[in-house]
Amino acid sequence: MDPTEKIDLNTASANHLTGLPGIAINIARRIVAYRTRHGGTIHDWDELLNVNGFPGDRLEEIKERAVLALPSGRKPAVAGELLHHFPGQLAGRKAGKL
Repeated sequence: MDPTEKIDLNTASANHLTGLPGIAINIARRIVAYRTRHGGTIHDWDELLNVNGFPGDRLEEIKERAVLALPSGRKPAVAGELLHHFPGQLAGRKAGKL
């Protein structure tokens, strides 16, 4: 693996995750298991601290070598306008009333 290539924590295998600083195969397997139990996506870096044995002191170093890309077609957990809280708002916007 190219050392400058960023590893996507949402798609990487356990073997690929071992390319990150401080991540041994047993912790890599726990990250994959955590990701699977939580819908297949890690949305926030702090979620990694919930993984047993995760080296929290190396989180900043890991952030430099990894990304948290969302699966195709999925939106971030919190992003943009929250129109789903106001159903009539979306209809008004489409009709040019807002």
